[in-house]
Amino acid sequence: MGWLDGLHMKEFMKTNPSQAICNQVGQALWDFYNFQQHELRAVHADPHPGNFLITQDGKLGVIDFGCIKEMPADFYEPFFSMTSTNMLQDKTKTIKTFRQLEMIRKDDTPVQIEFFYQVYKEMIELFAQPYMSQTFDFSKKGYFDNLYNYGERIARMPEFKQARGVKHFIYVNRTNFGLYNMLHDLGAIVRTDTWKPHIHTPQ
Repeated sequence: MGWLDGLHMKEFMKTNPSQAICNQVGQALWDFYNFQQHELRAVHADPHPGNFLITQDGKLGVIDFGCIKEMPADFYEPFFSMTSTNMLQDKTKTIKTFRQLEMIRKDDTPVQIEFFYQVYKEMIELFAQPYMSQTFDFSKKGYFDNLYNYGERIARMPEFKQARGVKHFIYVNRTNFGLYNMLHDLGAIVRTDTWKPHIHTPQ
């Protein structure tokens, strides 16, 4: 163990940092998580501001590695194929992937399959927006309003009273939306093409 000097994010933002410094810290956060996801296949799965410090020279300090989530290939490949390829434009392939991830189940009726296809397609398209361009401005209030509104809408649907999807979703969703929220708090503009998914399975 070692001692790390720095400010937690709320304290850091009270110092009125420049946009350039916020972008620098935000880029470090983005690269930290996406390097883990796509190169290590294991992530620091507790992304809240209390687990990070910003040093005097604008570097990112990470503490508390008590929750690490490994991502097996049978989850990683189908999940990230939806955000890094044009799969969502192919309904048949998309439904096949949703089945792999247990978002659509074997006993679902044709009506249920269509319902869950539409709902989950919307979710993935929303989630993947930061990955769809070279840079993304996480200060955009409209984007986060859409995320929150989608979540509230799903929470009211009786179809989602029982959880769907493989267990790995719990950690990966928590990790990525936690990351998005921290970048939003920073108002950071980051390059989102620095670490790309490695998809090897044929689509």
